[in-house]
Amino acid sequence: MNVSYDIRVRTGTVVGHNNLSTSTDWSADSGINYEYDSNLPLFMDAENGDYRLVFDSQAIDRGSDQYAYNAGLYEHSLDVAGQPRFFSTIDIGSHEFYPPVNLSQFSVFRGDVTVEWEMPKDAETMRLSWTSGTTMTILGIFDADGSHIWDTTQHADAPGILKFEWLDEWNRVIDGQSFPITATIINDPSIIIHRNTVSGTETWSADKVHLVVGRLGIESGASITVAEDAIVKFWQKSYIYTASGSTLTVQNNAVFTRAEDDSIGGDTNKDGSNSIPRPGSSYIRGMETPEISPSATFKYEVHTRSGAISSSETWHAGQVIYVTGTINVVAGTTLTIESGVVIKFAPNCSIIVNIDNNALMLLLGQTLTCRC
Repeated sequence: MNVSYDIRVRTGTVVGHNNLSTSTDWSADSGINYEYDSNLPLFMDAENGDYRLVFDSQAIDRGSDQYAYNAGLYEHSLDVAGQPRFFSTIDIGSHEFYPPVNLSQFSVFRGDVTVEWEMPKDAETMRLSWTSGTTMTILGIFDADGSHIWDTTQHADAPGILKFEWLDEWNRVIDGQSFPITATIINDPSIIIHRNTVSGTETWSADKVHLVVGRLGIESGASITVAEDAIVKFWQKSYIYTASGSTLTVQNNAVFTRAEDDSIGGDTNKDGSNSIPRPGSSYIRGMETPEISPSATFKYEVHTRSGAISSSETWHAGQVIYVTGTINVVAGTTLTIESGVVIKFAPNCSIIVNIDNNALMLLLGQTLTCRC
């Protein structure tokens, strides 16, 4: 974020992403950049070195999560103050903005949700509401710091906005003191929500849809078995992390896909047809390699690959593979590419198979290949 000095280009170009600047001299290859407006709020107290964002800052939610990932950030990266970098859409700047509230659940609400808040000095009361579609429900009006247990089963399963509004003595919303949090209520008993950690032994059966929200960690000594034909869906920015000594087994015909994918398991994210699934990062990460059946399907999962493939591996149906550098399938190694894999090649990149040294590449049915 550069608001004190212009960026001037004498020769060549400047490529930038997620910037708020007085300069507009960005290359056409740049991503999301904005011009700083001196008439709009930005920092708490920049003159004295406080670069936290004010509640109505022009930098809030204006970055791009994808460009942040490309720059090396990941879902649990922290800002300079030690707070999670990804709260909603990433902010521009070194600090992520957080409202003065705390929730026991984020993104997906189920059952009782504990809501806590702190009252600003200039506020008389705080109004808490839930809005879904055109219907707004007042959950309570409070006159001091405190907490409230919200029973979400009193509302229909649907996306909505949980809003905190601080009011003055005339019951008017104080300028900038309104904090909307986007989330979805899901109390559908056919859906099991998995979040936080797994410390024991679990089997995810095929008679329910399993929804992973956030980072689901499998602790050392713990295990998850995804049963035959089970459906596992992933909320935005969600994944399973395998700690050292943990076990993850994915059995025959299990399907991993995005929460927006209504073609299997129904409308899990409860928004009708208002969203479509898009390719994203890996569903499984961590220290231990999972045991995955060849018949399991991973839909809308993106992988970036380059360099040598020195041990046999399978690219599963539904995956999107970005080949960003030439791949060499080395001697004695088999690369199996299932039907339904999408492979995208960066310019001048290819897959080289050393057939003379007993390397193999097996194409199992139709595969789409294209340039990035």
